[in-house]
Parts: sequence; structure tokens; C-alpha cells
Amino acid sequence: MKIVIILSIIAAILTGIVNIFQFDERVFNSEPFTSSLIKDTEIYSYPSLKGSTDEWSSVPIGQALAGSRVNVLENHFSWYKILLNNGTMGWVKETNLQASKGALTKHYNNPLCALFDKPDAREGKVLKRIDKREYLTILEHKNVRQSPTNIVPYSKVKAADGTIGWIKDYHLERIGWKQPRLINRRNWRFSKASFISDWQGRDISDFINKFSEPSAIKMIDKGKIYFFNNIYLYDGTRKEMGLQAKTTDGKIESFDRTGRITKWIGYFPFSETLRSSILMNNFWDIFDLAGHKSYDKYGDAVKKTLFEMSTWVRVLILIVVSATFLALFYLILYLPYFITHKIAYHYSLNRKLANKIILFIAASGAIVLGYFYFVFINVNIGVFNNWFLLHFLFALGMTIGFIGKWRTDLLYKRCAQCRDWSGVSNGSEKIGSIEKTLVTTYSDGHKTTEKGVEEHWIDHRICTNQDCGLTWDVYRTFWSGWSRA
Repeated sequence: MKIVIILSIIAAILTGIVNIFQFDERVFNSEPFTSSLIKDTEIYSYPSLKGSTDEWSSVPIGQALAGSRVNVLENHFSWYKILLNNGTMGWVKETNLQASKGALTKHYNNPLCALFDKPDAREGKVLKRIDKREYLTILEHKNVRQSPTNIVPYSKVKAADGTIGWIKDYHLERIGWKQPRLINRRNWRFSKASFISDWQGRDISDFINKFSEPSAIKMIDKGKIYFFNNIYLYDGTRKEMGLQAKTTDGKIESFDRTGRITKWIGYFPFSETLRSSILMNNFWDIFDLAGHKSYDKYGDAVKKTLFEMSTWVRVLILIVVSATFLALFYLILYLPYFITHKIAYHYSLNRKLANKIILFIAASGAIVLGYFYFVFINVNIGVFNNWFLLHFLFALGMTIGFIGKWRTDLLYKRCAQCRDWSGVSNGSEKIGSIEKTLVTTYSDGHKTTEKGVEEHWIDHRICTNQDCGLTWDVYRTFWSGWSRA
């Protein structure tokens, strides 16, 4: 247990370093970029075609015609969020936007992000590595057929230092901004009923100030629908994504969802009662180190890499870090059983209480505290919610193991007469054995046969309390020698 505690402390320190001292250095206040659509296009509420997962949901919210002037607000991979003159806001594929005469590289931490002497990254000579965000002037475009079914678009570009070469369009922003407009947006989670009660009827401007710029805006008769993909509402067994806020005259009239999924934890009694908005919005991602990478998907630096490590060093660090966090998770999940152990042991010192009563206290505490703690952790801290089945099996195994250990300890170590923890071994003897054969029949009809020995033992115990001296026997069965016949 000491090793587990030490590793847990290390993991907690690592978590603090990642979550507190790693800050975001990206620029958030850039101006929108003016562009135009080159073809009729569907606009979506999320940077994806219509669909839904357990983290996001996307639906069409409108259309726009070719030639429409738009303000580009932000981008996500190959999708751009645009704002139309009529107030509609949403996401379109980058191929629907007019290509600019200049472009910013977006994958500078990709080793293939470079300028080549010809439009072929496989055979071309590297003229210049792109090791940082760089604005390139586009000279011409060319589609290269690399196979009968694979056409790769390239652009001939000129770098700031005068180097001219070819680069895959995949590495270039579609539009010509020199600094992407980035939204400082965090995720929020709430119980649905309390959230609606808090915000219905209030100004949408206050809502936006609290939860950041919406992902999309749909124009409707006498109002608007604002889409927020960073707010998740929990309603019993349901998790709702893509929050929709319907407004009239700037006031929030009602809320709706874009998609929803079932969360098994919602079927557990008291799950809604134990849900805490404060914990959900401050501890949900605390152990999610994947959300704190050194670079975002477009190469905007969050924290510079100090040095490049060899593969074996990375593997070693991964093993050590994994071990420390497993220890921390174990310590967190062990808490209710630690408390129950202390309570049960305290009552076991009372010699008026029989072993059965002590076992009842230990079992009841493990079941009740273990259950409530399992539900509390699962609904409030995301890493456990995301691994619900593993967490459930761990809690179930810990509860069964805890009760079994207390039953064994009471049987072997606590004297039933003086009720003191004074039982010690007084020898063991084997009283018999039986050869057993186990035949297993599988669904395809084939059978396997295993043979082993069922041994029967008596463990003799004696109380070391001089005023007692009780002796008792514990019968146990031991299985040995199993092998496939």
C-alpha cells in the first residue's frame, strides 16, 4: 500500500503540472476573415455531416447560394464556421469556400509538411521544411493522380524567404487569414432540470458571455435558435448533446437538443441526486491528459517541446506514468472500503459484539458506501464515466473481495469466545482428497476434459489470550493438480 500511495502522489503532482502550469498561448482575438462561397452549400450545426456520437451531434440548419459573401469565424480540420449577412451561422466544408491567393500552413508538426521541387511528396526533393506556422503565397494549383482512384491536390507556393516549391493542399488553410480566429471554449455539464430553471427567460447575451460564442445560429420566424456543442445536459438515463436555445427578442424561450444517448449510470438509483454541477465542471477532465497536448491539430503552439526523446525513453515514460495513474485511480476507488474497514475494525474491538454482527457491519458498509461512492464518482468525474464497465467491474470485485476478506479474518483471527483478535495457527491437517473430472461442452459440439484433485483440510486455531485459550477448527477445500486430459 505504501508503494501505491507514493505512486498516487506522483500522479497527482503530474496532473497538477499538466492542468495548472500548461497554459494556452494561442491568439483568440483575431478578426473574422471575409470570403465567399463558390457553390451552393448546406450549412450544419457542427463541423460534420448529419450524424451523432456520444460527444457531438450535427444537423443541417440552412442553405447558402454560390457567390454569397461570408465571414469565416473559426475552423476545425476541413470545416469552417461562417456567418451570413442574414445572421445564419454554421459550418461548411472548406471546398465550398473560395480559395485564397495566400495560405497559412496548418500542420507544421507533420514531417511531410514541406516544399518539394515537384508535385510529388513521394519522389520529390525537399526544398524547405515547414517547422512553424508560415504564410505562403500561392502561385498555381495542380491535381496529381497518384493512382487510378487517388487524386491529390498540390499548390505551387512561395515562402517568405523566397523559396518556391510544391506542397499538398492538405497542409494549407483554405482561406487566407494569417492568424486563425480561435475560440476560448470549454465544455460544460449540468443536470437538465436545474439548468433550464436557471437560464430560461434570461438574455441570450448573458448566456453567450458565460458559455462562449455559439457553434451555429438558425434563423426562424420571430426568433433564432442558437446551437452550443460545448454544453451537455443529463436527464435521468439520457445525455443530451448539441444544446439548442430558442430565443425571441433576445430572450431564451426554451431549450432543446440536437441528439442524445443513453448512459447506463442513469439507471442506478440516486444517480441524479448525487450529480453535482460544481464537480462535473471542475473535475470531469482533470485526469484526461489527452486533452492537454503540446500542439493542437493545426500546429498552434500550446507549449514548446523541450527536446525530442528516443522511442525507448517514450515507452519507459509511458509505463511509469501509466503505473502512477493506475495507482492513483486505485487509491481513489479504494476510499469507501478504507473507511468501511476503519469502522468495522473499530466495532470489532467491542467484545460485546459477535463475529456475525461485525461481518454484517463490514458487508453493509462495503455495499452501501461502495455503491454510493461508485455512483458519485461515475456521474461527476468523466474518466470513470467514460470507462463505466471497467469501473463497475472494479467496484463489484472490490466489494466482493472486501467482504470475503473480512469473513476470512473473522473466522481465523477473532476468537468467538473472548472476541479478541487473538487467533493464531495451531497446525493444519489434510483429511482427504477426491479426484475430480470436469467435462465442458462447447456450442460447436466439441468437448474438453480436465482432471484435478479436490483436497479437504482442517486448519486448527487457538486463542492466545491466557484467560481464554479457546481452540477451534476451520474446514476448507483446496483444488490442485488441474490439467487437461
